[in-house]
Amino acid sequence: MEAIIGPTPGSEESKAFTTQSMGMEVIDEVKDLIDRMKTDRQQTIDALMRERERIKLLQSQVDKIERMRHHMLRRAVQFEHEACSQDMAELKWMLEFELHQRDEVIPRVVEARKKSKQLQEEIAKLTEEW
Repeated sequence: MEAIIGPTPGSEESKAFTTQSMGMEVIDEVKDLIDRMKTDRQQTIDALMRERERIKLLQSQVDKIERMRHHMLRRAVQFEHEACSQDMAELKWMLEFELHQRDEVIPRVVEARKKSKQLQEEIAKLTEEW
């Protein structure tokens, strides 16, 4: 009957059975801990893989933005260069035009001053005579 029901409480067999069942509980608990550690490890590996993929994606996006910005800056610099070149050409033309006008006006001014001086001299003579 003991074989069907188990050992009688308080007997040597009962103490051995209790120690044995406690040993089985410890083994079961260790097995559970190992299983949880395996699960945690797999979850950590999966999370690591997701983070690596996220890093790749973010790096790809940063690279794309860098290329776009570099292209935009090159175009902006080119545009400014062309605008400055055009401004310089216009300024050069205006300077040449002003110099040409000056070169035309100076002899006329000199001539006008000569005539003015002559006229003043003639006026001075006429006023002396009157």
